[in-house]
Amino acid sequence: MKRCSIFIILICLFAFLLVSDVKNEDKPLRGKWDFKMEKIWETENAGNDVFAEIRKVASDDKENIYVMDTKNFKIYIFNKDGKFVTSFGKKGEGPGEIKWLINFFLVNNYLIIRDNGKLHFFSRKGKFIKSIIISREIRPRLFIDENTLISVPWMNWRDPKSKSKAFLYNIKDKSKKLLF
Repeated sequence: MKRCSIFIILICLFAFLLVSDVKNEDKPLRGKWDFKMEKIWETENAGNDVFAEIRKVASDDKENIYVMDTKNFKIYIFNKDGKFVTSFGKKGEGPGEIKWLINFFLVNNYLIIRDNGKLHFFSRKGKFIKSIIISREIRPRLFIDENTLISVPWMNWRDPKSKSKAFLYNIKDKSKKLLF
């Protein structure tokens, strides 16, 4: 029995050494890899501010770049050449002020900022339009239009038994439609 085990181990080792020869010497199956970085633009400043904690970057159809800095509580706007255009946002609870800068969405002509229990509507140039109070259970993940969003409430990703429901939420009439 001992000889048989040693014989099987030797055959497996020999087979491994025979098969383990490198056949793909860094050559992908389909075409060539091209990971050359190309600088599109850069910026040295954001007005008078220095970036502190960038959490999101987005662009619109006019090639403007929007940068969310949660430490400075601001959204910075740059043109397609990287030139600073403007910034807006102020920590607070008054009209146009943001208590918790959680996320932002570019929807039609609006820039909508998700706050804790509120949605703040700004123009794409940073002019405050309105705020809407929403339930804290509403957690926008995607806007269909300025009145309709998809919400997926928080769930515990570490717990495989944790379940959450996604629903379509209408801001105007506060109706919900279960998606899954």
